[in-house]
Amino acid sequence: MQPNAYSRPDDRELLRASLRLLSGRFRPAVLFAGLASGELLQLTDFLGTATSSLHQVVVVPGAGLGGRVFTQRRPFLVEDYIASEGITHEYDLAVRRERLTSMAAVPVVVQGRSRAVLYIASRDSVPLGENAVCEAMEAACEIAAELRVRDEVDRRVSIIN
Repeated sequence: MQPNAYSRPDDRELLRASLRLLSGRFRPAVLFAGLASGELLQLTDFLGTATSSLHQVVVVPGAGLGGRVFTQRRPFLVEDYIASEGITHEYDLAVRRERLTSMAAVPVVVQGRSRAVLYIASRDSVPLGENAVCEAMEAACEIAAELRVRDEVDRRVSIIN
């Protein structure tokens, strides 16, 4: 019997592909995403950012928009991030530096657990609408479906080994 040469594809590529797809639908949007690392969410992929202020952000469960979405496993939209009373404000400095106003975040949920969060944000005075949330949810569902398949392949390969 030969050793198994299976190597799981990079899950971040799923995020990057979704961001590229969403960027074609929402211009000039700022898009970013992060994968779960244990109980934390590390922002890892970015399109349309003007600074690196978001690049080292680690989102704590319940904190900010992403932390709320990550914990509650439901999408959320804020028309004015800085003024929103529906979120906590640990990440306001990074958001201000990027000059973001309206922002939506959606979770990627696999078997009841948040595995990633996709964000769509705007610098415009016109807030994002429900359409942005719906489009991002579609992308999140596609990512979740692929993660389920990858997880099952991992499970089956572990049985073989």
